[in-house]
Amino acid sequence: MQSWITAAEETDLIIERKVENLLSQPLKGVQREGPRGRLLIIPVVCVVVSYWADNERIYIMRVLHQKQKFPIDS
Repeated sequence: MQSWITAAEETDLIIERKVENLLSQPLKGVQREGPRGRLLIIPVVCVVVSYWADNERIYIMRVLHQKQKFPIDS
């Protein structure tokens, strides 16, 4: 079980570092069509981060595994 905790912590650190990079490069993610914001794709951990940025802040909307689907508003 110890190796599982280590893997989870490592995954968390990877996501954290990539998201922190958005502070200096807010346009790094791919522009979304339709909904406001951008998508930061982190292939090493199979994660997509949905976010948007203004002049002062980065707003993280969702962190999804690449196999998950975004909810569709009806």
